[in-house]
Amino acid sequence: MSKKGIAIGAVVVIGGLFASPYFIGSQAESNVREYVQLFDQEQPGYSAEVVSFERGWFSSNAVIRVGLDLATLLADPTAESVATDIDLSIQHGPVLTDNGFSAGLAAWQAKVSGAGLEAYVEWDQQQPLYLQQGTVSLGGTATYQDYIPRLASTEAIPELNFALSEYRGDGSYQSETLAYQGNYEQLTMNIADAYAVELNAMVIEAVGNADLRTMIAGDFYPLDMTFTIGQTQVSAAEESLFTMSQLTSDIALQVSEDGSLAHVHMGYGAEQVVAGGIEVTAIRSHTEINNISKPFIDAYLDVIKDTVGEEDPEVLVQAMTNLVETHKEALLMAQPEFAISDMGFTMEQGTMNASMRMGLAELEQVPAQLNEQFVMENMQATAHMDIAKPLAVWLAKTYVITMLEANGQAAQMDAEQLEQMATQQAAMMLNSFATQGLLKSEGDAYVLDVELAKGLLNLNGQSMPLGQMM
Repeated sequence: MSKKGIAIGAVVVIGGLFASPYFIGSQAESNVREYVQLFDQEQPGYSAEVVSFERGWFSSNAVIRVGLDLATLLADPTAESVATDIDLSIQHGPVLTDNGFSAGLAAWQAKVSGAGLEAYVEWDQQQPLYLQQGTVSLGGTATYQDYIPRLASTEAIPELNFALSEYRGDGSYQSETLAYQGNYEQLTMNIADAYAVELNAMVIEAVGNADLRTMIAGDFYPLDMTFTIGQTQVSAAEESLFTMSQLTSDIALQVSEDGSLAHVHMGYGAEQVVAGGIEVTAIRSHTEINNISKPFIDAYLDVIKDTVGEEDPEVLVQAMTNLVETHKEALLMAQPEFAISDMGFTMEQGTMNASMRMGLAELEQVPAQLNEQFVMENMQATAHMDIAKPLAVWLAKTYVITMLEANGQAAQMDAEQLEQMATQQAAMMLNSFATQGLLKSEGDAYVLDVELAKGLLNLNGQSMPLGQMM
């Protein structure tokens, strides 16, 4: 290549590097204004506005004000609105220097000073109350980290004292997939000088799949989120009242391949809970709501947004009635289903396991009026439970003792008499359940199996029309 060609090439490269920041900055401003306006329009009870945007060639600075309309959110007309400013700085690529020399479309920093909140919470004033830093690569992948310093309560709320360790999170967004993880090490609270609460190792993880407009608007989109707390302890007068290990809460929002149906799955579990000297382990509960018409879900979310702050229950009932009536056919023809796919726990006396599934049979058409006969003819369900006999006896005895204490009879007995009566009544109760066919004995466990289809109920092998049970 000639020297002239090299020179021209160099000029083109330098010119591109010099001109690119202008176009990147212009697009960044457009995106910021668009997303802020969308949030302001789509999130009821919240407000957002770009107070200022100063765009230079290589960087931009903006102030975004976010407010909470507490009068609407709390349905209290006397509540005052609160607002805070987010200071946003953006460096325009393709050459980035904010966090070391690198190539990328942009780098940003967003921070909330926390000014005005000093009366309610304490933190290191040398740091912002919230800080987020991130970059967008040349390929369009955004990565970021956020941080909240250690917080502590002030005397503004004397009945509650708390201390919260610093928060650190990191996330990425690529090809309409958002992945995020954040954690707190510890939260301690003292409530009215009577109860002490301590939570340790709190972690949140989430993966969502949607474009940014959908996420900002709060529409329904595929999402998997898990929240865990490693250890929870509640005590009073230095005596432990309740401890729980490895609490896990998760939710999964799913959409069918053709986009016509939505599914919501929720789960809760804990490795161990100890309260009142009683230990329970392997606690779990997983629920599912399947085959919900996606247009119904979208319309439902719109109704929720439109009725935020509405105090009149009749207005809410009417809004939901209209919603169901409008989407009735699509909702029922999709065969919606509710299920507890797995539930159970283990105690010293044994284990209990249960599951159930309930929904509608496949329909040819939806009647103009939904009535009891329609439900009985088209409802289908299955349920199963097995419980260790010693555990069933213990639970029955505990229930009897609770009832005797509630009606005052327990106060008239000594411990031996109370135990004897509880044992007798618990045995009678379980025997009655077995006689009625509600429970059947299988080895060391009591079992319950239920099936409902076409208006016929099968209870532990015995069939009868559902009408006889109602």
